[in-house]
Amino acid sequence: MAKEENSVLLIYEVVKESLVAQQAQKNSLETNASTLIAFAGGMFALLMGSREALLLLSRVSQVLILISISSFALSVVLSNVVTWIRRYRVDPDPEGLAENYLHLPLEETKLQLVSNLIGTWKSNKDLLERNANYLRLAFLCQAIAFVLLGVSLFLSVMGG
Repeated sequence: MAKEENSVLLIYEVVKESLVAQQAQKNSLETNASTLIAFAGGMFALLMGSREALLLLSRVSQVLILISISSFALSVVLSNVVTWIRRYRVDPDPEGLAENYLHLPLEETKLQLVSNLIGTWKSNKDLLERNANYLRLAFLCQAIAFVLLGVSLFLSVMGG
C-alpha cells in the first residue's frame, strides 16, 4: 500500500504543478493579447492623426491603408476574445471537499483529488489552446497590417 500511496502523491504533485503552469500560460496569453490591443490602439491614433496626409496618397495606397486598418481592427477583436473574462475550472472546491470527503479514508480522498485535478487540467487545456489560436491569428493580422502599411509607404515614396 505504501507504493500505491507514493504513486498517488507523485501524480497529485505532477498534476498540481501542471495546473500552475496552465495558470502561467493563461496569464501570458492575456498579457500578450493586451499588448496587441494597446499597440493597435496606438496605430489607430497615429493613423487618425495623419488622416489629411493619407487623403493625398494614391488610391492604391489608400486602399492598402484601409485594409491595414481592418487588419488591426480584426486583431483587436481576436485579442479581446482572448482577454474576455471567462470561468476557468478550479479544483479542489474546499467546501465540497470538506462536506464529501472528511469522513472518507485518506487514500480514497487522494484518488478523488487526482481525478478532479486531471479533469480541471483537461477542461482548461481546451480553452487555453483555443485562446492561443486566436492570439496567433491576431498576431498574423497585425503582421499583415504592418506589411500593408509598409507597402503603402513605399508606393507613396516612389510616387505610385
